[in-house]
Amino acid sequence: MGCNVRGLNKRENRLVLDVCRENKVGLGALLETKIKHENVKDVIASSFPNWDFYSSSTISNRIILIWQSKFVCVEVLIEDVQFIHCKVKGIGLMEEFFFTTVYGSNVLLERRNLFEQLAGHGLLNKPWLILGDFNAMFGFQDREGGKQILAKDIEDAQTWLSQGQVEELKGSGSYFTWSNKHDMGSRVYSKLDRVFINEDWLDQFPNTEACFKWDYISDHSYCIVKSNRIGNVEVKSFRYCNHWTLHSNFRETVLSCWNRGNGAKTVGDVGRKLLRLKHVLKKFNREEVGDIVHLYHQSKAQFISAQENLEKDPSNSILHQIEKSKGLEYAAAIK
Repeated sequence: MGCNVRGLNKRENRLVLDVCRENKVGLGALLETKIKHENVKDVIASSFPNWDFYSSSTISNRIILIWQSKFVCVEVLIEDVQFIHCKVKGIGLMEEFFFTTVYGSNVLLERRNLFEQLAGHGLLNKPWLILGDFNAMFGFQDREGGKQILAKDIEDAQTWLSQGQVEELKGSGSYFTWSNKHDMGSRVYSKLDRVFINEDWLDQFPNTEACFKWDYISDHSYCIVKSNRIGNVEVKSFRYCNHWTLHSNFRETVLSCWNRGNGAKTVGDVGRKLLRLKHVLKKFNREEVGDIVHLYHQSKAQFISAQENLEKDPSNSILHQIEKSKGLEYAAAIK
């Protein structure tokens, strides 16, 4: 489906083309190209014959969007020095989706502007895939070697993710996606390249994964995003679950989401807040509440086991406390 690679010289671009062909890529992005805008057309024509592309004087030396029109139709909506945002429709498919390819600045203040613009898109009503080199750390584990990651280094990225618009797509292959390729002792690995999706993407393309692979053509790994559609997957409608209110973090989660941004002055504002809250609650259910059926059976088995243990040693005060504790857990699970 998608590919994120570095565009280098002609020979190396042919190697990139081989990667695209092997993985049946229909839409991709060349990042950190360092190609002058007036040369882009010739480079694409010689290295990617029969591919369409998008470039401009604003972003050509940083990002070039490429695609095969026999697979997809692409409409560029917004371009910025750090990203291209477009609408994509697969040939022969009903679905449309938004695709944003990113090449973030290595200057913190400029990257902050990137995250603010991504947040400004809001909660889109179509599937959304964001792919690229953010040049940013999202967690303290994202670098091995070199300088220690500080809280300020991940603050902007975490603030963007906390808005609940997108989540990181499950991936395979290499965790780190960049290396300075120095000798042992001074080698640094970082995770700079990522793929994010929204809830609508999960609904429409549930079997999507990102794979990061190394090659000798760049100091970054390349990324392939594939969606394996199995049969007719039905889209689950949103269900509000009463048992969520029993969770200790429910009220804080709802209020934090609802109070974000400006107040609700119109019916449209209320609708947008409810849409955002829906996605936040789905993530809350998945990550914090978990599988309640499994929890029920587990707590029931533990309560029965605690009762049996106490029966064998009725005077044991510790077993009394365990039985009481497991009984409360089981009662909560029943609710």
